[in-house]
Amino acid sequence: MLALPVLDILKDKYPDSRITVLASERSEVIFNNDPSLERVIIYNKACSLAEKFKLIKDLRKDYFDLIVDLRNSAFPILLRAKRKTTPLDHILKKNRHITNWHIAKLRRIIKEINFNAKRQSFYVDKDSSRFIMDKLQELGIKDGSFVALAVGARSYLKCWDKDKFLVLCRRIIEELNLDLVLIGDAKDKPVCDYIQGSLKRKVFNLTGQTTLKQLAALLLKSKLLIANDSGIIHLASYLNVPILGLYGPTDYKKYGPWSVTNIVARINLDCAPCEKAHCRFDEVKCLTRLDSDFVFGKLNNLINEL
Repeated sequence: MLALPVLDILKDKYPDSRITVLASERSEVIFNNDPSLERVIIYNKACSLAEKFKLIKDLRKDYFDLIVDLRNSAFPILLRAKRKTTPLDHILKKNRHITNWHIAKLRRIIKEINFNAKRQSFYVDKDSSRFIMDKLQELGIKDGSFVALAVGARSYLKCWDKDKFLVLCRRIIEELNLDLVLIGDAKDKPVCDYIQGSLKRKVFNLTGQTTLKQLAALLLKSKLLIANDSGIIHLASYLNVPILGLYGPTDYKKYGPWSVTNIVARINLDCAPCEKAHCRFDEVKCLTRLDSDFVFGKLNNLINEL
């Protein structure tokens, strides 16, 4: 999702181009049904050396006009092209949001680009949109009248406490009179079931019930998203959905929300953001000390900006 602005810029600058995308298995769904792409190649970096050589041999049959590599791999060196990025471009990353770093990398080889290129590289199909419209109608929820809430993240170090989420949810229902739609993967269901079971009224649980495209369609119907540092934040950012992001060990300046309207809830600690995979303390202070009253205040600030 963080790389899509670069794809948008390329489509804007070269509307008649034939684009090949090399992506991981997890990101395949992002590029599904995009008619502007000539080819999507799924690459597993854990594949055998023989498979890697086969892929390189296949790609070397083409002579590309441009190769843009956003993963600092050896592919640009090994493939043929008129212009290409280089692995050394990682030096541009310092103190930049990752989306801006990607664009800066592109500017090393293309000087004139449209920073405001239309966001057109994530296609939400009609079936996914219809599924969400029908689901919201079935639940009696109106467009723009609900908050989407994602309680999960890939690492437990990025997950806010479920009881603090519960307090926040209760205040959203009672003080803001908004519906709540709980979203996320199946692994987030226990926490979402806990929140729904504790509140019941105005809480709807769609955790583990949507595809990525259906989730995108849901976010586009929401008033805003509240989420831990996770992929859902970047999906919502690309869709330009208002976001309240809860951040602990991750550097929000690099990986925070990037929609036009967004707010980050975090606390200032000497050790944060540490950007580590393991916390050196008995508790993840940057999240355990993030108070629900403080987060609710940030939510009010976000709503006042809408």
